[in-house]
Amino acid sequence: MIGLSKKKIKWLLILVKDNIKIIWIFLSDIFGWRFNPEKILPIVYLHKKDDKEGRIFFLLTEDNEIPKGVIYGGSVLTPYEMEITLIRKLELSDKIANKYGVKWTHFVDIGSSLLLLKWVAGVSNNKEWIKLYEMRKQTLIDSYKGGNDIQLHIHSYNIPGSPDFRWEYDSVKNAVYRQKNDKKKKGRTFGGWARQYKEKGNGQEPFTRHGSLEYGKKTLEEIFCPYFSDYKVTCFRAGGWDIGDSEAELKKSFLSLSEAGIMIDSSITKGSISKARWLTDYGMTFEVGARVDRNAYQVMIQRDSKETRDVFELLPTQPIALLGTSSGYITSLDDPCIVENIYKRLLNKNGKIKPGLHFIVEMFHIHNIVGDETWDNLVEGRGDMGRMEDHFRYLTEHCPKIECLTMTDAARLVMNLKD
Repeated sequence: MIGLSKKKIKWLLILVKDNIKIIWIFLSDIFGWRFNPEKILPIVYLHKKDDKEGRIFFLLTEDNEIPKGVIYGGSVLTPYEMEITLIRKLELSDKIANKYGVKWTHFVDIGSSLLLLKWVAGVSNNKEWIKLYEMRKQTLIDSYKGGNDIQLHIHSYNIPGSPDFRWEYDSVKNAVYRQKNDKKKKGRTFGGWARQYKEKGNGQEPFTRHGSLEYGKKTLEEIFCPYFSDYKVTCFRAGGWDIGDSEAELKKSFLSLSEAGIMIDSSITKGSISKARWLTDYGMTFEVGARVDRNAYQVMIQRDSKETRDVFELLPTQPIALLGTSSGYITSLDDPCIVENIYKRLLNKNGKIKPGLHFIVEMFHIHNIVGDETWDNLVEGRGDMGRMEDHFRYLTEHCPKIECLTMTDAARLVMNLKD
């Protein structure tokens, strides 16, 4: 056991098992902790220390949802604007990426992109909204059939019936609009999953952390399982990328994920964790994205002496940590040289991949795509669609050793490693 001088940490214990470093970090009483094995969150990095050539995995992810605010110049969202955002943009993005052998993982916000449409179709009894809801489901089914992945994303304020549901239907304009935040209502912060679902709860309570996950899984699996018997929701990205701002909240979230059968989380970012700087000095970079050598690890939640539950973290890759560029995660509209430079850092002098498993995770919001000249003029090879195609073309030409995965592929991979 090695004593450290950092005030925030009392002891660092490093064990080596099967060539994988397992790091336990005991934090000081600054967080009100005592030496208690029940409160340890061990971390297992997925970088094996051996002489074998490693592997580089490329995961293309996006939060599939409608914009936080109306971005098309109006005060409401019409069926046409919803169709462009939720259907046309996804179809074209799939087509472009798949052309180069890259598959998307769409983290689908079950509220804004499914349940909200179903709600509007019901309250309006309007054929346009009913048709749009059916088209949206078919678009997701077609995307999954094409080899892309559909996984879970949750913003509580987009879910009808939620205490903070914020949408209204305007029958005159046949459109929806989102209410403004009511700052007078204390304790209501919109967006963050952990902040909105404060209680862990159980699988039957939809407005708790565990219950919201089960509800989200049920929503997606009811759509996909009739067509794909092996479909499962195993990956999650929290709304606001927020799964807790303290050890107690993180433990509550990880336990909820584990009990709901979620194997991979891709949430933690600045604004949620960095206020407490939880473990940031020792490898856990809770920022918008993470260093490519620290964005894949296993968190083990030790409930008691008999039971341990596991969740794997795969965080979006942060360009600033390695390149000194602007902060934030890498997107599919960025200069592909950012990814290429990270890729080259993962190769040794002989051109072989350094030992270990390396994950480059891009993150995006397809709804941010803007057409050529006008927002809805979505044309392959032009505007944002052209930049996206240039990005994928460059990567396939200049990063030949990367292996493209979906989040479901990654879940299978890490489970095989664990076994």
